[in-house]
Amino acid sequence: MVMNTSYFRSSSYNCFNLCQHQYFLNYVLGIPNIVGIKAHKGTIAHKVLEILAKAKLASQNDQSTITDDIFSNNNIPIDQFKTDSFIEYAYNHAFSYYNEKDQLCLSDADFREVKRWIDKVINEGTFDPRNFTIISPERYFSLEIKKDWARLPNNKYLTIKGTIDLIVEHDNSYEIIDWKTGKCMSYVSMKPKTYVDLVDDFQLRLYHYAMRKLYPHQKNVLVTIHYINDGGPRTITHDDSNMDIVEARLYNQFVNIRDCVRPIRRDNAQGIFCNRICSYGKHFIDNKTQCQYIYDKLRIEGMMSTIANHTFAGFNINDYEEPG
Repeated sequence: MVMNTSYFRSSSYNCFNLCQHQYFLNYVLGIPNIVGIKAHKGTIAHKVLEILAKAKLASQNDQSTITDDIFSNNNIPIDQFKTDSFIEYAYNHAFSYYNEKDQLCLSDADFREVKRWIDKVINEGTFDPRNFTIISPERYFSLEIKKDWARLPNNKYLTIKGTIDLIVEHDNSYEIIDWKTGKCMSYVSMKPKTYVDLVDDFQLRLYHYAMRKLYPHQKNVLVTIHYINDGGPRTITHDDSNMDIVEARLYNQFVNIRDCVRPIRRDNAQGIFCNRICSYGKHFIDNKTQCQYIYDKLRIEGMMSTIANHTFAGFNINDYEEPG
């Protein structure tokens, strides 16, 4: 292979379609893609919703406590998990934990904004995690694609990986809930996503595929993507024909990446996405953007030398980093 890939997560699959050069920088060289404050605030919101789901699951299992990294003390009592004070407790700890861990310097205004996001979900009620029968919060998966085309040079198989925000059960169905705090838009077209776009969204297709592998007894799988700040939940359904569709797309993307000798830059690094959204267009090496610096190295040194000489220290191409 020229550009090695041992696994796909939905973000890596989509990244190659978005910008091949960004994929190379992020997933081959491992140069950190520095996210903005909004993304960090989204992480905090996700964590609070995860804590509520954990508390409900513990209650279902007649357990009296939960544990999580955001709490300085283990075994947090959940006897009051249906109260506003418990939400406040979870929110305060999540905000403080990520603010300190990632050295974010978030403001009081940021604090209030994320709290408004959580309140939107809680006050609406239907998608409050505490109102569901919880199957699993933050369900990680790592599944091999055991097909001849997916066999790697080390005789292992291409793997799909990811973490599903929440899985719940109702009406004899399992439902995936994926929280989004950003806009319902495509960064490929830079236009709002339609319902047809969501039906064809690869992340949602991949999650359905994973669910059918993880829970083969459950054929009824709904997929809900909840845009907290942009219109709320949209629910779609897939049948088992999606399994073949996902595998075909994985194959095509696997071949596209394997055979890519010179990654193409989106809009030749001149568009709004490149200059205002992509972090590789906003951070610099030797007075060049990271994007331009590595692009020039590829042109001068070639693919293999660029990988050998410019892979980020400590990066392992097989590593998986949540979320996915």
